Amino acid sequence: MTTLAEQAKHSFKRVPRVFVWIVVILIIARLCLPWAVKWYVNKTLSEIPGYYGHVEDIDISLWRGAYQIERLTFMKVNNKIREPYFSAEYIDLSVDWKALFKGTIATRIELDHPEFTIVKGKTEATTQVKVDEKWQDQVQKLYPFEINSLIVHRGKVRFKNDTTDPKIDVNLSHLEGEALNFRNATDKNANLFATIEANAHIQQSGRLDVDMKLNPFKDPIHADINVKLVALQIKELNDFAQAYGNFDFEKGKASVFMEAVTAKNQFKGYTKLMMEGVDVLEWSKEKGDSFLHKIWEGIVGAGFELLENQPNDTFALRLPMSGKLDDIKVDSWKAFWSILRNAFIEALPKKLENSFNFSTLAQPSKKTKKK
Repeated sequence: MTTLAEQAKHSFKRVPRVFVWIVVILIIARLCLPWAVKWYVNKTLSEIPGYYGHVEDIDISLWRGAYQIERLTFMKVNNKIREPYFSAEYIDLSVDWKALFKGTIATRIELDHPEFTIVKGKTEATTQVKVDEKWQDQVQKLYPFEINSLIVHRGKVRFKNDTTDPKIDVNLSHLEGEALNFRNATDKNANLFATIEANAHIQQSGRLDVDMKLNPFKDPIHADINVKLVALQIKELNDFAQAYGNFDFEKGKASVFMEAVTAKNQFKGYTKLMMEGVDVLEWSKEKGDSFLHKIWEGIVGAGFELLENQPNDTFALRLPMSGKLDDIKVDSWKAFWSILRNAFIEALPKKLENSFNFSTLAQPSKKTKKK
């Protein structure tokens, strides 16, 4: 008959074996987890109506509550467009610890080399403009957490319109951006703001900067938006000019400045277009064009020449906008007056005016800051 001491000794000998088996099971589970997650992700993506999605590999980082997706591709099924609607070389999805410490379960997403391709074609099979709303249900299955931060590196957005003559192909590249603090505001009545900052190239020469502040809890959202595009060589937009105006630019640079504020379902803002050194017609380069086409380009060029500020060689237009969010109106008379004022009275400043803010609901402020 075994004594109590011997039974205790025998039990202690079995403890290490149980521990070893637990460790072995955990290791096997850890090794199988990426494969299981990859299978589930690909299965869920394949169930999106009209679309096909696939990831090549998935890694798990349990220690920081994250997983990484490598080479994601998302495209339309039975589509004649070769480019995917969305693709990314690398996606990191992780717990946002700052939001967690504030009592909110939210996540941080980091995208490397994401690309969107938007195509307007002559048929449905050659069109890739928007995704069916049903895809959102499938994505929710993959990622049921709210996003607090979104980081983008080396992004690209391409727009193609195959219905025009010539076809239009515009791209935004080298996109670097951060969207921060979307869920950190735990008090919905607090005056806390999320921020979006981004910069990118437009075509080859243009430089785009976006600075936005918004309150994600307001309905409709309150937002303060600043956009600046500078140094765009106008010749890079000749597809637009030929398709919609039947002329092209020989030289010149364009800049665009935009400010807007939305609050309490109201919208106020402006868009300012400035074109420097514009030249539409050069007879030596128009050998293949008809005489009537040369006449038309001459008229367009003369219009720019007449309405530009001669000392600065700049054509400028300031387009005021205001109204409710679902009914924004443009003040055409003020826009026309801005062209005349720039040409014959005083040149419009080539910068953001910093005249709109939340507190005044887009009313001009007394002080302006240089930007």
